[in-house]
Amino acid sequence: MGVLTFCTKRVYLPIMSSRNLLLKSARPSALVLVMLLLLGTGGSPAGAASISYTTMGQQLTGELTNTEFTEAVCYQVVVPLDQMDDAVTQFSSPKILFNVEPTAGMPHMRISTYGCPNDGFRYGLEYMNTQMINSLKAAGTPVPAYWEWPGDQEIVTASLSHQQWFVAVYNYNPSGRNFRGPVNPAAWKFSSRIFDAAVNSADTLVNFLGISPSTWNRTVEVGSKEGIPAGSSAIEFFPPGMGTRSSPANPPSGVDSLEYQFYVLDISSYVGNSKEGYIQSVVSPPKAEDGSELCGPSCVEGACDDCLKVSPNCYKAFDADCKEVTFNISGLKTALSVYADVDFDNSGELVDGELKRKVPFEFFLNNPNNWTLASAEGIKAKLDWIPSTKVVPDPAYDAETRLEEGDWFKASDLEQGSEPGSLRLLVTGFKNDVNQVYLVNIAVRDATGKAGVYSIATMQASEAVYEPPKIEGTNMAVMIGVGAGLGACLVIFIVVAVWIRIRRKKDLQQRIRNRRKRTALAKEKAKSIEMAPRRVSRAPPPGGALSPKPPPGPPLSP
Repeated sequence: MGVLTFCTKRVYLPIMSSRNLLLKSARPSALVLVMLLLLGTGGSPAGAASISYTTMGQQLTGELTNTEFTEAVCYQVVVPLDQMDDAVTQFSSPKILFNVEPTAGMPHMRISTYGCPNDGFRYGLEYMNTQMINSLKAAGTPVPAYWEWPGDQEIVTASLSHQQWFVAVYNYNPSGRNFRGPVNPAAWKFSSRIFDAAVNSADTLVNFLGISPSTWNRTVEVGSKEGIPAGSSAIEFFPPGMGTRSSPANPPSGVDSLEYQFYVLDISSYVGNSKEGYIQSVVSPPKAEDGSELCGPSCVEGACDDCLKVSPNCYKAFDADCKEVTFNISGLKTALSVYADVDFDNSGELVDGELKRKVPFEFFLNNPNNWTLASAEGIKAKLDWIPSTKVVPDPAYDAETRLEEGDWFKASDLEQGSEPGSLRLLVTGFKNDVNQVYLVNIAVRDATGKAGVYSIATMQASEAVYEPPKIEGTNMAVMIGVGAGLGACLVIFIVVAVWIRIRRKKDLQQRIRNRRKRTALAKEKAKSIEMAPRRVSRAPPPGGALSPKPPPGPPLSP
């Protein structure tokens, strides 16, 4: 049997209470605050690792140097005795929380009370492992789809039963769970805290960003609406704690002091079309309910005139020259939504000899090989912040510019949105020459600098629709001349045809009159012959001879 060699780093972290350490945000789908008593893998200690001490209240950053699934960073979390005593004696339901906020790759944590899991100690807590999924399903708790959560923020809580905890953060192993392939080395921010689950926390941002999604609508809407100036697009959202039926009637305390930063990224080349791009390389083309293709034979370059007529649900897009451009996102999302509930084990399909997958569009937005969208640090590292000029950056920022502070907007800098209580920022600069697709998101922070993010949105200025090319300039003059010539020829033809028709009609009428005249003359002549007197010859006398002929006259002179 081979021996696994682990790369281990152990960090000692005094845990902070909820009075001193704020919980960073998490997407509702990834916010799992449950107690897990799960048996993990067993093993024996592989030896002690060095301990790095940190200052009180520090939020730790970590990273791995490669994509090996066995490499890990281990945090030794020790609750100070005074805080342990306070929690046990004063909290109704003392809990400990571990939070890994990804900034790159797919960090994944395992938690033990014996020692570092990557040193061989068995662990009892692991985010979204098989036991956890089964426990959530048994409890009736919604479970994120297999394509949704990897690379997202991981938050796990447990009863405060021990003073010392060990948290190992690995590169997530995607085998058997998703198929994104090798990922970038994981990088993250790690924090932990204790809190009273009976009252949650008094921290403002925790209440905003850690509350149930039923009391805060995190949806971001982007596009043009009635009353928005031409050329502008609105990024519209609800402040934390608002936007749902169960939201408070008035804005929560402190919401007016929050600041917002807006982010965009052009992902047109990533989305691509049916010939190139990431999506077409991995997705199994969806089909209609009857098994037919959504984009029929008429939806090809150079012959796309009848595409939308024949295939109204086709997600391809063509420009004025009938050349295929970036997919229409709305149509693509609708088409791929049929894969939302497909299990990973049943998602594979051979298409023209290549393995493709049946996955919804959201799978592509949560690809940690390209970006991490579940945290403020993640979107800042990969997306472009919108400056105070409210113009979409063009060209895109470089890595150094993205990490700059950027411009933050207060609620007073924004307009009222179309819904009561909502806010919006009007921006310009979204392109649409090749049917561009943009990622759009918003970061929100409080006065302490703690930040969270909204749900990622996609934006396409307008769906491309093929139109026959317009004729201008010299071509238009030529067409006008040819049209005029053809028109003149047509007029001459019509005139000649009418003249010939009239002439033929007159000739025919003349022939008819002549024929009638001849017929009338013939009839008149026949009638006159019948009415003329007849000569009667005399009969010879009975038995007598005819009178003698007269004697001949004198001979004619020579």
